[in-house]
Amino acid sequence: MKNNRAVVEQKTVIEDSFLPSAEELYKLKEVKPELVDWIMERAAKEQDARHDFNRARVRLANKEMNGTIWINILCILFAFLIIIAGILATLWLLHKEMTVAGTIFASGTIIGAAALFMRIPKNTKNNK
Repeated sequence: MKNNRAVVEQKTVIEDSFLPSAEELYKLKEVKPELVDWIMERAAKEQDARHDFNRARVRLANKEMNGTIWINILCILFAFLIIIAGILATLWLLHKEMTVAGTIFASGTIIGAAALFMRIPKNTKNNK
């Protein structure tokens, strides 16, 4: 069975220079000399605004990434603590000579831990 695939590529070119060409600036200067200075000032202000916007966007992305890292660290820590608590509960049950309950609890803890760590690589692959 063949896979019928179509690839569509869209390329958009945006001219982001707010300055007219040198010829146009020269013609504008002949008509009204202060107009060229005003255009240059506006272009500089617009460029500063774009730089501020990009800096804010980078700060926001860094903040989001740091939040995600801390959530992942806390998830791993709590998973570790739950596994340790399951092992301690199993040891306590075995110490109280409840071998069937201890075995079932140990099996649940081991299977739960294995399922947790088997699921993590799948999630990271889907996120890429």
